[in-house]
Amino acid sequence: MGNAWPVVENVVTQLRPERCLVHCFASELKFDAGRADGEPDFVTEWSSIATLRELKRKFPSVTTTASAKWLPADALTSNKHDLLARIVSLLKQNQVDTICLNVPDRTFSDRALALFLREGILAHVGVDHADLTRLSQPYIGETDSLEFASRGAFL
Repeated sequence: MGNAWPVVENVVTQLRPERCLVHCFASELKFDAGRADGEPDFVTEWSSIATLRELKRKFPSVTTTASAKWLPADALTSNKHDLLARIVSLLKQNQVDTICLNVPDRTFSDRALALFLREGILAHVGVDHADLTRLSQPYIGETDSLEFASRGAFL
């Protein structure tokens, strides 16, 4: 198993940090609640969030994104979880700029987005199945459909 991080640093150096967004699945954001039976877990896709923090130390203007996996499906809609506050704290401590929670698109709300925005963290929202009329807070939209990409008031 090779270490890709030296290659990432080389690419960031060549392209300039302010032009790069570096992503990892953060091992501290790995949960089992939403994991389907038999769903594979690829050990090589996980890195410690400290790796992003170290990259940010070396390249302060690089944008960093941490991804979570297998959160409870109701993590954004239920008050029974303390998860979001802990995730926000972890991201802030490690100077992470954006978060991809990988939760059902329809569960995002302004309340959830605001939790991250208060700390200067943008959340990624899958826009393919989300009701975007419910969202007025800034977010990074992700899509698998070209017709949903780059639409909006800015064009």
